[in-house]
Amino acid sequence: MPPSKAAPQLVLGLANVGDTSADPMARYGTPNAVKQLFDTFFNRGYTSLDTARNYPPHAPGTAEPLIGAALKSYEEHESTKPCFTISTKIMPRGDRPHTREKIEQNIIESLTALQLPQVDIEYLHDPDRTTPFEETCEAMDKACLEGKFRRFGLSNHKPEEIERVVKICEENGYVKPSVYQGHYNAIARAVEKDLLPVLRKHGISFYAFSPAAAGMFSGNHKRNAEPGNRYDPTVCLMCIHPFSSTWRTNNKISSPSANSIQDGISDPP
Repeated sequence: MPPSKAAPQLVLGLANVGDTSADPMARYGTPNAVKQLFDTFFNRGYTSLDTARNYPPHAPGTAEPLIGAALKSYEEHESTKPCFTISTKIMPRGDRPHTREKIEQNIIESLTALQLPQVDIEYLHDPDRTTPFEETCEAMDKACLEGKFRRFGLSNHKPEEIERVVKICEENGYVKPSVYQGHYNAIARAVEKDLLPVLRKHGISFYAFSPAAAGMFSGNHKRNAEPGNRYDPTVCLMCIHPFSSTWRTNNKISSPSANSIQDGISDPP
């Protein structure tokens, strides 16, 4: 598939929505606060929202009910109601593997919390390597055919895992993944070598998360380093932090130099 010439789409990530008393990363903890966030986003011409069943990271499950309540509040003003598209994700953690039963349970819980009959994209937030991919793909196909979501998405899967999922879907006539969400910005470019070619091969759209390196490019790591902020080294946002050893290892770059940290940039790999 040739590279798309369409203008990039801006999606509002909602990992900072949730119980503010339980998660120091959460910034929007009431339906009214979330609605004001949505109004600001919509008034700038954007309509795509992205959440997850496990958002926010330190108070999982508290984001979707707030989002649902905020969306519901628009019904009082039907004539001016924004038309948002909502996507969510299923994280295979603890007692929530990507089995048939848990896939169905997670999707129903998300739709109930969001107060929606359907979402745009349902992502597998991470690969579940303890459950056969065949079982997971079958469950996602069933849910899609039932109208619970429009598009099947993958996130954080390796290129070979994407190939495997696509093959399983093709061999069984299942709905194939058509969207992939991955980490990508000016200094996190590991996806360029192996992952993006696989996505192009199968016609899968790429949605980048953390395109501004969690605010590092704008200097937020200098201005907003108070306790509880994402740049507080005692707080881990899904264990992805621009200066952490895990982040550097995953993106195959060395530790940013003192000068590059001061300026908010570092050399590409």
